[in-house]
Amino acid sequence: MANAKDVYEEGTLIFPCVKVQDGFEDNRDIIRMCMRRIRVPEQWYGDYLSAMGAARVGERGLKEFVAKYGRETVRRFFREWLDYTSRRVEASIRRMPKKKLFNEGAHDPVVPFLPEGIPLKVSIDVDPNAGKITVDLRDNPDNLPVGMNLTQATATSGAAQAVFCCLDPDIQHNAGSFRHVEVLLREGCVVGIPKFPYSCSCGTTNASDVIINLTQSAFADLGDGYGLSMSNYCNSAGAGVVSGGDYRKDNAPYVNQIFIMGGGGPATPTHDGMNYCLIPPGLGLLYRDSVEVDEQRTPFLIRSMRLLPDSAGAGRQRGGPATEVIYGARQSPVTVVDICNGIHNVPRGVLGGHNAKPASNVVERADGAEDALDNFFLVELLPGEWIRATDNGGGGYGPPTDRELSRVFDDVLEGYVSVEHARSAYGVVITGAVADDDLAIDEPATEALRAQMGS
Repeated sequence: MANAKDVYEEGTLIFPCVKVQDGFEDNRDIIRMCMRRIRVPEQWYGDYLSAMGAARVGERGLKEFVAKYGRETVRRFFREWLDYTSRRVEASIRRMPKKKLFNEGAHDPVVPFLPEGIPLKVSIDVDPNAGKITVDLRDNPDNLPVGMNLTQATATSGAAQAVFCCLDPDIQHNAGSFRHVEVLLREGCVVGIPKFPYSCSCGTTNASDVIINLTQSAFADLGDGYGLSMSNYCNSAGAGVVSGGDYRKDNAPYVNQIFIMGGGGPATPTHDGMNYCLIPPGLGLLYRDSVEVDEQRTPFLIRSMRLLPDSAGAGRQRGGPATEVIYGARQSPVTVVDICNGIHNVPRGVLGGHNAKPASNVVERADGAEDALDNFFLVELLPGEWIRATDNGGGGYGPPTDRELSRVFDDVLEGYVSVEHARSAYGVVITGAVADDDLAIDEPATEALRAQMGS
């Protein structure tokens, strides 16, 4: 409900922190309220049981652990483990240059309720002497009468996640490491502490994506070897909410959100961006749907899914490529609702790396016409119509002409980069064709072209 002005229009059931189980028995009143107000109650309840089962397994394991080593030993271990992690983070920050960083960007305009988009800023104080990093999000717009405000938790976690992505990758994320990262928020801010009754129905994505990208890419201003580029912004229609009547089940109603998008990850100082990062808060840990399961559960057909060549930002390390997904109705109409980003404001490269390509959502009509959709849409697909959903690749890191020739060549072989793009973006001249199995790098021509591009 991205267009909800407040929690009342959003229609959600908002709980305070309540006990859902006592003495191994569910609080059935809470369960019943959830089952009546959540759009896929059986699936939600299955997820609830899975989460509860995982908590109980962890509980038993912790009891066995304490029984084996003793309560005081375990408590001392926890204290020392957190202190060790704290020292690791502090040492990592002390190796960084002292600098105040600033970055700004925006969420795309969303017609009709957010025509100017959302301008956003991050200010970062890297203080190696104190072994601390502070991210300040207070200089941002007030809460907006839409569902795109962040909660205190998502604003904090988004900024903190981006910081930890710019530190040593094997550092644990726990209370020890959190001692050295502070996120400053203000009440009544769109990326801060929301005032009741403003809606935060899109609080885990959208503006959170922007904050993460702005924060992690700001660290590149410390110099080569620091920070990341920007990651995919777009929740394309490949992550839309689909609904309708299922012709296979006497037109029984269904509604669910699908996750068949991809999204390219950010480039780092040493690695290319990953494929299928999805969105920045997921950090590559989200699972994509099974095509076959989606088609079994929902009466639509996924016609194709592919990585798009030349969609990622070029760089010494390139971003991950974007994904194109095409799906449509079978014998009954399918309604798709979505709120997107990355169509106007694309993931940016850093330190000479190129930006990624814009995202898009396009309806292919049965008569061959194509209708481009805005960032916020509700569209009905009739049988014979398709929606073509394209997300963003990631931005590049460093100058593309510094990329090793062999890596550009491999990208062409894999289909991530076309022969033409290898020449225009990377300055690498490749002869032959993939189909003829005779690709080769023309090294003299490449050397001359890169010299010309450098001048």
